Parts: sequence; C-alpha cells; structure tokens
Amino acid sequence: MLRNQEQHTTMNATTKAIRMRFSPEWWSYWAGVVAVIATALAAVAGIVSWYFSQIVAEAADARAREMELRVSEQQERAAKAERDLIAVRERQFSRRTSFKTAAFRDTLAGAGASPSQVEIWYKPEDEEAMLFALGLLEQLGFAGWHPQRPIPIPTDAVSFNLANASSAELAKLGSIERIGAAPTGLSLFSREFDSPLATTLFEALIAGTGTPLWRSSDPRLDDDAIRVIVGVKP
Repeated sequence: MLRNQEQHTTMNATTKAIRMRFSPEWWSYWAGVVAVIATALAAVAGIVSWYFSQIVAEAADARAREMELRVSEQQERAAKAERDLIAVRERQFSRRTSFKTAAFRDTLAGAGASPSQVEIWYKPEDEEAMLFALGLLEQLGFAGWHPQRPIPIPTDAVSFNLANASSAELAKLGSIERIGAAPTGLSLFSREFDSPLATTLFEALIAGTGTPLWRSSDPRLDDDAIRVIVGVKP
C-alpha cells in the first residue's frame, strides 16, 4: 500500500514536471529563441546574398566597361580606316577631272597673243601628274595656245641656281627639287618674272585648279617661252 502511494506520488511529480516543462511559458521562450535564431540566420543569409550580388554586379560592370572599351576601339579603328580610304580616294582622284575649264579659258581669253612655246613637264612615275599634264595640253590647245607635248622632268634638268652644283650634290635631290619647283602642285617659270603672258597663264591656272601656284624665273628660257611643272597632287 505504501509502495503504491510512493509510485503515485512519483508519477504525479513527473507529470507535474512534464507539464511545467511544456507549459505555455516554455513554448513561448523557445519560440522566441527560435525566432531570434531564424532572424539571425536570415540576416546572415541577407548579408551573404548582398555580398555575392555585389561581386556579381562588379563583375558585370567590369564586363560592360570592357565591352564598351572594345566597341569604342573598334569604332575608332573603323573611323580611321574610313578616313584613310577617303584620303586614298582623294589622292587617286585626278586634278584633271576637277579642273574648272570655263574659268581657265575665260582667263586666257584676255591674254591676246599666245607664247610661241609652252613646255609642260611632270614628275616622273606619277600617273596622276602625267594625266593632268595631258589635260593641260588639251585645255591650252582649245584656248588657241601652242603647248608642247608633256614629258617627264628630264634627268639632266637643273635649276639656274644649281647649274654649277656637283653631280654628287644633285644626286641627293629629287627631280622636283633639282629644277627648283614646288614639292606639290604646279610651278610656272618664265624668262622674266613679270612676263604678261606668264602672268595670264599663272592666273588662269589658279582659276582652273583653285589652288595656289609656285612662280619663278629662269633666264635661260627664251623671251616668249613658259615652262609649267606638274608636281605631286597637293
């Protein structure tokens, strides 16, 4: 009987302890703990997520900057290639096709008598200069002048100022430099610098080409002779 009472008492105590352990306060306490842990884990997860998102964003930005740089470089190369192509086309575009024929002839019309000879020399091995020289031959002929057929600059031709230069000195000079002409464009020589006919042709060539010309004198030329040098296209 006593043993049964003890067992009953022990069971009551155990039940009471279990009831106290799983009481609402207990559940509330552990619920709070779990909530705190969950909040902390969420915060950690958020930080981790933010950190990796920053890494991804920075990598994406770096790729975007690299792509923009590549596109910019490609655009710059394309623009340069286009500029180079335009420059090549402009160099290949003959002065003959852009020559202002009417302006040239109108200027020559007031010259009166034409000179007895007009020599036309062009830079050797320059096809564009040769074509322009041939065009000038035609234009002078149409205007009633009497030009000689164009020829490459003679290998033995030298300017008056270099007439006494040594062969070694002349060998260092190009054909245009050797005869004292301008490095590009047209040059005009006459016996007298202020020759009226030479002045007329000089002005006509400026009107026809729309570009400045080099002008000089050469006392070795005949009185009524004019020499036109066709150099490299400017």
